[in-house]
Amino acid sequence: MNLKLITVIVTSLAGSACFGQVTQQQVINTTGGTFQKDHFIVDWSVGELAVVNTMQSANMQVNLTNGFMQTITDMANIAIVNTELKHEDVKILPNPTRGILEVDLITNQTGSVSMQLFDMLGQPVAKKEFYMYGFGQLQKFDMTSFTAGAYILKINLQLYQGSQLKSGSFKIVKI
Repeated sequence: MNLKLITVIVTSLAGSACFGQVTQQQVINTTGGTFQKDHFIVDWSVGELAVVNTMQSANMQVNLTNGFMQTITDMANIAIVNTELKHEDVKILPNPTRGILEVDLITNQTGSVSMQLFDMLGQPVAKKEFYMYGFGQLQKFDMTSFTAGAYILKINLQLYQGSQLKSGSFKIVKI
């Protein structure tokens, strides 16, 4: 009987030494939450689905996952960069204009900039190219000889580090 007791104890100890505790992510949700405006993050859950489905936008910049919420621990060092130049990044004065149009690019980023002015037929009528050193940049377009009407100003900023392109289009009115 001693031999059976020793065999059970040794087997139990050997078995417990072979199996360790595995930590896994678990989901326990009673309601939902999280919203962030900059870099646009939305996490929300009321109930969980048993199936996980991930969808991606055509430009590969937006991922939508429904089902169990999952953290992305293998992508923690990836930064999401806004690729759109907004009205806060660009000041255009005066608009509408009679003559000289001033375009003030307000950003602390470094890279090559291309500003192109198009008429409403899509024909380029003026172009400026320069290098941005991250201090802001003021460019002037002389529109005195242009006919009255609407124009589109397309701005592309090719960032120095990486291949990220920021761009924006702005309506200009010549009176």
